[in-house]
Amino acid sequence: MTIREEIDAQFPIRKTTAQKRAFEKWVMAKMREMGYRPYVDGMNRKDKLRHRNIVAGDPQNAELLISAHYDTAATIGVPDLRIPRNFPVYILSQGAVLLEMLLISLLIGTLVGLATKSGDLLILMFFFAYLALMLLMMFGAANKHNVNDNTSGIAALLETMQRLAPEAREKTAFILFDHQETGSRGAKSYGAQHVEVQTMKLLVDLNCVGDGDTFVISAPKMAQDKPEYAAVRESLEANAMASGVSTQFFGRAGVQGAGDYRRFVCGVGVSAYHHSAGVGLITGRIHTSRDTVCRQENLDYLAKSLADAAQKMNDL
Repeated sequence: MTIREEIDAQFPIRKTTAQKRAFEKWVMAKMREMGYRPYVDGMNRKDKLRHRNIVAGDPQNAELLISAHYDTAATIGVPDLRIPRNFPVYILSQGAVLLEMLLISLLIGTLVGLATKSGDLLILMFFFAYLALMLLMMFGAANKHNVNDNTSGIAALLETMQRLAPEAREKTAFILFDHQETGSRGAKSYGAQHVEVQTMKLLVDLNCVGDGDTFVISAPKMAQDKPEYAAVRESLEANAMASGVSTQFFGRAGVQGAGDYRRFVCGVGVSAYHHSAGVGLITGRIHTSRDTVCRQENLDYLAKSLADAAQKMNDL
């Protein structure tokens, strides 16, 4: 059984406090088996570790940080279409989701208005229904299928940890972020508490890396100027063909979409996509019951590439 299969079998949903604590206990035990000393890093005692980010290694002194988020998204059945390189289509897709929510809200408001013969209630229920849908998208029932978003990222991170040679571990740290699905709050809180890490360290964030054979790597200029980034890029390019994948590298401004990496000055986003005629790169199963696809080849590719990059940095 692979690490991804193990997570999917035991912890398919990581949304409630109990579900997250169970996963936290398991993943920290897994890291200890690999020879690491993980710990939980939260905001502060006053907040009772509201954001429980799981850390292995020493981010303050590491040269390379590798991250993924472990929380599960809510869903109302509407897919989160990710279209990183076609801005007009991306805007149209977001507009379609917004229009759908407005129409549902209008229908609810109209039914209430007709039933009560009150125009005021129609307007009031329209706004309440729209607000409720917005809240449900972030804080509603958990999506039961999360193989790509983001069990894939967790598994790739753990496989990298497993492959990493002992001599390269001092220069590499790993972070599993909490609360990405509600506005990257876990990553934001970590950055606020560790400003040097947030502003100076190269962080490679693995998010939705299992579905698709084209990897998009997005990095700001400050990250691209770092020798650590050069090592990561070189390894990703060197291993791509043998792994049956391709890579495309862009600046941060050239890629649409959110992610924990955007909370870091030198954050690098890594995600997998399909090619679609007329659209370009896209992934469309996220936040739906169809999020059941994860190519093990993708995880092996990332783990090998990132472990190779860490080894190169150690050999410098």
